[in-house]
Amino acid sequence: MKIKSLIIMFSILVAFNAYALDYKDVWKRVQKTMSDKPFKAVMDIEKISIDNTLNMSMKIIHAGRLFHRMEYIEPASQKGKVIIHAKKKLWLYLPKLGRSVQITPSQAIANGGLGFDDLFLIARLNTFNPVSMVKLPEMTYRLELVSKRKNAFLDRAVLIIDPDSFMPIRQIYYTKNGVQARIITILSVKETDAGKKPETMRIENLITRETTIITLKKFKSLTKVDPKWFKPI
Repeated sequence: MKIKSLIIMFSILVAFNAYALDYKDVWKRVQKTMSDKPFKAVMDIEKISIDNTLNMSMKIIHAGRLFHRMEYIEPASQKGKVIIHAKKKLWLYLPKLGRSVQITPSQAIANGGLGFDDLFLIARLNTFNPVSMVKLPEMTYRLELVSKRKNAFLDRAVLIIDPDSFMPIRQIYYTKNGVQARIITILSVKETDAGKKPETMRIENLITRETTIITLKKFKSLTKVDPKWFKPI
């Protein structure tokens, strides 16, 4: 009887603590969950459009929100190309030219394929501020964010937060005109030596009507990061 009472009291305490959280507390936990510990992985990409389906595979190095390195594995026509994202600059190494060229975030990875804006959207959650929150059924949180940037194309975001992991399992982005532009759904989460990471994600571009499935595998945390990785080749 005592054990049963303790279980009930514990459940009430957990529920009380969850309801006691305000939007700032939830936002801090989301940021902690989506921490920027360096890691490397293999990223498989399937981009589905009205006309065709594009498949890619890349080795990636993630060293914070502003530093990424991605090397094409497949398709064979893209093999050897390297994308370097360092702070606010993007570079694409072209083996045929033997050098890197600077590119813009709106440019696609492969001939109009997945855009950099979509690829780095999750990593840019820190460019938003939380403004309000609603508790949904089953203790799920609905967190509303606004962009810190005055002229940002994606001006507002709504996150649906898992109450256990504090992972933003669904992210809906709006333009400054209030039009839904992107929906990101985390389909699965994996516990890795680099912490909890989204394993499979679906990105829906409602403007171009394209859907992209991203799968991350072979996670490995990095204890050291070489600055040379993020310099143009």
